[in-house]
Amino acid sequence: MTQETKISMIIAFILIAVVFGSLLSASHHKSTLYTEIKNEITAENWSSAKNKLEELGSYKDSEILLKDVNYHYYINLGDKNFEQKDYKSALGFYRKANENNNKDKSLNEKIKNTESVIANLQAEDNKKKLELERKQKLEQQKIQQAKIKERQKQLADIQPAIKRTFYKIDFIEDKSLNARMYDFYVDYYLWVQLPYDAKEGAFKLAVLYAKLKTNEQYSDDDYLFFTKIRNAQTKSVLAEYKGFSGIKINQ
Repeated sequence: MTQETKISMIIAFILIAVVFGSLLSASHHKSTLYTEIKNEITAENWSSAKNKLEELGSYKDSEILLKDVNYHYYINLGDKNFEQKDYKSALGFYRKANENNNKDKSLNEKIKNTESVIANLQAEDNKKKLELERKQKLEQQKIQQAKIKERQKQLADIQPAIKRTFYKIDFIEDKSLNARMYDFYVDYYLWVQLPYDAKEGAFKLAVLYAKLKTNEQYSDDDYLFFTKIRNAQTKSVLAEYKGFSGIKINQ
């Protein structure tokens, strides 16, 4: 036997010893861990037993033990969440427990009871929402009725001034085309005798009347742009709104 052969054999023996030692160590670790798991189960330390079983992997009856531990572990979590009134989480844990043992009648009762509690709470919540919506609707109706009364009062207040100022009023609305015209006609000969401030006031009065008459459903700018004071004889525009330029008095 050559020197090289001897060295190779020594190395091989060393490797075999290392591997065998590792196997013995692993086997001892699993055996120790298995014993610890049994103790944890006896003490009903389900969380610790679950973690150690997941670490243990496949060993003896570990798969059967894991199902039993998971069953107790999730029931325990379900009970804690139920006590804390977190019923949806409790139901989720009970169902996980049921996946590991679906023959436990008491667990099935817990699931049914929790589902019933959730359904009752949901029904109560829906009832409260409907009641809140009803109250909000009534409140909105009151607000709308108050606005209608206020508009009616304002219309009644300005009606005499409208009759004195304007000869005729034309409201043209086509909502499909978003087209609106609020035309107020005045006698031209009376118009030219009015001072500028009175003409501007007449235009503002016309805008206010258009807003109140159409229930203020459009923007202020819409009313300004679509309102015009016209010559009753020629229909030419005597007063209108020009955006940045403001109210333009033509005569």
